[in-house]
Amino acid sequence: MAAEIFSQRSPLIKRSISLAAVVAPWLSIAASIQLGGIDLLLAFNTPGYDAAGETISQMQAADAAYSAASRISLIAFCLLVIPFTIQLTSLPGLRRPWPYLMAFGFCVHVMIGFATAGFQSESRTIVFAPYTVNDLHDAMGHIMYVGAVTGVVGYVMAIGGPLAKRLATFSTIVAAIMILTGLMFVLRIATDYKGVEERIGFAAYLLWVGVVSVYLQRVRRTDSRPQG
Repeated sequence: MAAEIFSQRSPLIKRSISLAAVVAPWLSIAASIQLGGIDLLLAFNTPGYDAAGETISQMQAADAAYSAASRISLIAFCLLVIPFTIQLTSLPGLRRPWPYLMAFGFCVHVMIGFATAGFQSESRTIVFAPYTVNDLHDAMGHIMYVGAVTGVVGYVMAIGGPLAKRLATFSTIVAAIMILTGLMFVLRIATDYKGVEERIGFAAYLLWVGVVSVYLQRVRRTDSRPQG
């Protein structure tokens, strides 16, 4: 709301908002590609790492060969999707109060994502007894994932417009996959394949970010067409 008021008075702010609307979808697509691509690259090239049976967090462990690269990739993803989340929660025609749930979920997802990268996996350093850095990393990773699920569910409930039905159906499937794989992971079902379970959920989310980014581009182009 404040941005709309100031944009009416300041051409610079108005141009900045327009530029953000143009680059946000491309940044989020780049964010998803780099996070998924680097994860796959490191998963199959980290010495002693089992991509099927070990988690992404274990690839970020203190003694992992490419821990820093994996953590930097996560930080880059969180930075690049910030404009995407702002634009997504500001779409016209969203059904209230669901945009607030969506905004809350994505805010938690991004902010806790930074913290997850900061607390290194499998570090036994005591933060406050009896909790270690590894405990905080694991907890933050779970909260980050729940935030993403919350954001997707909020989007399903809020979306409106001509593409609402198809996008809502797709988003519902993505949310169901994320919830199912998340529960399987937490309940320790098929622990020999916990790395696969985790990556299926995250891959569904990254695909969702890419698809919705394309939708945001279509919305921007439609809104920029001259009326009449």
